[in-house]
Parts: sequence; C-alpha cells; structure tokens
Amino acid sequence: MSNTSQKILRIATYNVENYSDGAGPKAKVKSPASKAKVQEAIRAMNPDVIALQEMGNVAMLAELRESLATGGLRFPHWEHVTGEDADAHIAVLSKLPFVSRWPHPDDSFVLNGKKCRSRRGFAEVEFQLNGGDRLILFAVHLKSMNPEPAFDPLAFRLEEARLLRRKIDAHFARNAGARLIVLGDFNARADSSVIQTVNGDGPRRLIDTHPVDQRHNDWTNFCAAKNEYSRIDYLLISQGVAANWLLDQSRVWDMDGWQTASDHRPILGAFRFE
Repeated sequence: MSNTSQKILRIATYNVENYSDGAGPKAKVKSPASKAKVQEAIRAMNPDVIALQEMGNVAMLAELRESLATGGLRFPHWEHVTGEDADAHIAVLSKLPFVSRWPHPDDSFVLNGKKCRSRRGFAEVEFQLNGGDRLILFAVHLKSMNPEPAFDPLAFRLEEARLLRRKIDAHFARNAGARLIVLGDFNARADSSVIQTVNGDGPRRLIDTHPVDQRHNDWTNFCAAKNEYSRIDYLLISQGVAANWLLDQSRVWDMDGWQTASDHRPILGAFRFE
C-alpha cells in the first residue's frame, strides 16, 4: 500500500471534461493548457487510486499516465471501460495492483418499451488491503442531464442507478460487512431519487462522505449555460469502511485556475487501514 508509513490510502474521483484527442464521433480535442492543468491537479492530490470520468480512448489514458510519470507520479495499474458512449469513458488509475477487475460495459435495461444500454458502463475493481481484507471500488458516470428526444434523462439515470445498486447488493449478499467505495459523477443532486437509489437503506446503506473545500463549499460542478454551481460528484462508502474514513483529510479539491482543467472539481478521500 502506498503511504505505508502512515497506512493511509488516498482515493480520488475527477471528471476531466473531454480528455480526448478528438478521435470519437463527437469528441472535442482537449487543449494542452487544459490537459496540463488536469495533470497539475492530480499531482497535487497525489492519490493512490483515482477514478476518471470523460476520459478519452486508451491511447489518451496512456498519454496521461506517461505525462504524470514524467512528473514523478506513477500509476502502473489501470482500467478503462467503454460503454455506449463512444467519446467519454470511465478509467481507474492505481498505484496498487488489482486483485480482480470486473468491467461492466454492456449492462442494459428496458425504458419506454425499448432496450437501452448503460451510457458509460461501470468500472469495478478489487484491492487487497494489509491484513488480507478486500476493498471493492465502483467508478461511475451516469447519464448527463442533457435532454434526449427518445426518453427522459432522469428516468434513464434512475435505471442506471438501479443497475449499479444491484451490483452493490450482490456484494452485501456474499458479505454483509463488505468494504465498498462508490465514486464518480452521478449527474444528480443529493436529495434525488438517483442518489437515494444508489445509497439504499438499512444496514446496507452507503454513507455520503460529503466533503467540502477549505472554504466549506461542497460544489463539484459549474454549469456555464445555467451559471450554476452544484454537487453532482460523490464519494460514497459502505458501513464497513466508515471507521477507516479520515474526515479531516478528505476534501473537494480546490486550486487556482481549476476551470482551465475541467468544469468539475475533484474529490479526494483518505482512509486509514490498520
């Protein structure tokens, strides 16, 4: 485990806003200045594991890893998942090896009588902690709030949330004390049916860590079209991880020029595993 002198594991999530070379059908080319600012943010956080949303293709992920390594931050282990969206992908970079990987690119559901595929899929990876315990991480990017002619985006997002919750419950069915971290861009407010569905209830309910920045602001996204700041990115943990979570070292990451990097701000969570 990295940071072994303190036995602290730092886990982050970051929507890097179209980190692309333009190879997808609707992909935009991310500017060098924007890519450099993303890299600056990741280096400053120095996470052991980071989930990325709106990542480009595998070649762009390799470019990001190489750029970070040049600055001394190396992620030898990685996962990349492509769902229905050909432009924006989910990725996980890690200093720790994966014990298991379960990519979910093809999950589907029926909405308005039509079979629909999860827009970006889910990344699911497993780590082994000191002492032999296992930690499961789900990286998530649910359907955007943009309107669609064929369906209600909220209804679509809610079905994706139900897919995700079934995967979470499958772990609890095997192990009531499962250690889970579910993080990413959910495109939903905290009081929405989407977040309530993912969280669940009772002893299997996930905990919203709800980090804030140094000024006690919790927003993670700025929508220029609406001139609106909102919290739509989350780091959720199971009850089995609650005792390991370090509130004082977890935060919404703020930095000068954050908007050059992305329309999102990253979240960093810290955990101590004895």
